[in-house]
Amino acid sequence: FARPPTPPASPTMFGPPSMLFTQPSVPDNPGKATASSAPPDMPPDLADLEQQPLEIRRAMKANVRVTQSDGIGSGVIIRRDGLKALILTNRHVVDLAFAQTQGALQVPLSKLTEPTISYVTGAKQKGKVVWFAGEEVDLALIEAPCPTEVEAVAWQATDEIQIGEQVFAVGNPAGLGWTYTRGVVSALRLHEYGTRKVPVIQTDTRIGPGNSGGGLYNQKGELIGINTFVVSSSRYSAGESGLGFAIRKIVLFELKPEMLQLPAVSGNP
Repeated sequence: FARPPTPPASPTMFGPPSMLFTQPSVPDNPGKATASSAPPDMPPDLADLEQQPLEIRRAMKANVRVTQSDGIGSGVIIRRDGLKALILTNRHVVDLAFAQTQGALQVPLSKLTEPTISYVTGAKQKGKVVWFAGEEVDLALIEAPCPTEVEAVAWQATDEIQIGEQVFAVGNPAGLGWTYTRGVVSALRLHEYGTRKVPVIQTDTRIGPGNSGGGLYNQKGELIGINTFVVSSSRYSAGESGLGFAIRKIVLFELKPEMLQLPAVSGNP
């Protein structure tokens, strides 16, 4: 939920108060939606989903809805071991103090409330936050029981990304789960988190409150980034500016604890 220094535009991140975590009490909030104001759970029709192209179908099955207190964000299943899923999301989606103070205040893992994870099947489970990225980087990992119908994402084998290439996002904008939007890579930039410069993808793909923590994918349906914040100006609201940013997936491999044994190649983790 940190704000990138890009005057004169005012950055808004996915969650409260300035990230893509839907929360209507903050009108310019592009990141996190609120559970109290969100529409009822409307998971996609699974029969129709099976008829969709593989790259879209897999991304949909890997998307989850993350509800923490009164906020709603997104997450991506990056590994599934039987009936247990490992989910990647933004820290501001599960750590409300981190979100509300732009990373200045951080709650220890042991004191976090367990988020509720909703799957494409409509099933819900309590999850446990098991890891935060260091240096104020806005990434977190959750473990949760999962149904057999869900899938883990495919990874891009390399971190090669071309400006102008087509991409798509899957997430839960305004709490509307499993929403697909598409666009292009507009630029490749560096965003400062504390003392670390983190590579991010700028995209014109439409993302808004509730998309925080959701996946950004290439045309093959391979995960290339995690949608994290948008930048808005006086002329555009946060969700309409066309200035969305995703943390590149390589950052996870650089920061991850070795115990998590995350895959670094494409395919089913």
